[in-house]
Amino acid sequence: MNTNSAENNFILARSQEHRLILENLGDMEACLKFSTSDELIDNLKRIIEPFKANLLKHQKLEEQIIFAAGAQAIPTSTVTGLVIQLTREHGLFESAIDSIIDKINFPCEGNQTRLMIQRDLERMITMIKKHSLNEVKHLFPLLSNNLKCRTMIDSLAITVQI
Repeated sequence: MNTNSAENNFILARSQEHRLILENLGDMEACLKFSTSDELIDNLKRIIEPFKANLLKHQKLEEQIIFAAGAQAIPTSTVTGLVIQLTREHGLFESAIDSIIDKINFPCEGNQTRLMIQRDLERMITMIKKHSLNEVKHLFPLLSNNLKCRTMIDSLAITVQI
């Protein structure tokens, strides 16, 4: 299925959260790419907490609306497996961000901290991109093609307060 099809866009259009997260991720990548070694930690201090807040809000939305509707409307092993995997990855992202924040707030001496932060940040960005692609290419098309699931997503989006 074409991931840009009208069916898949139902979920993406229902929420602009994916766009927001990918834009924030772009800020993180720019920080890595354009910050000098000395600037990296100071620049990350400015953007990582808002990024974490946006990501946690996004993950809560996905878990309470999209994943919940998918698991209820299409309780197949494929959908259940994807939901479990994607939810587990949400926890990994939060842990990765917290680890980076700890390194920023309690740096070691010398360049070691900057190198660890850079490596951890690159790894986290790669994980989030892979995660997002998995949602858009595999889970969202399954959910968008199911009328019951689409109806549940609309209903949950109205009732869930995030």
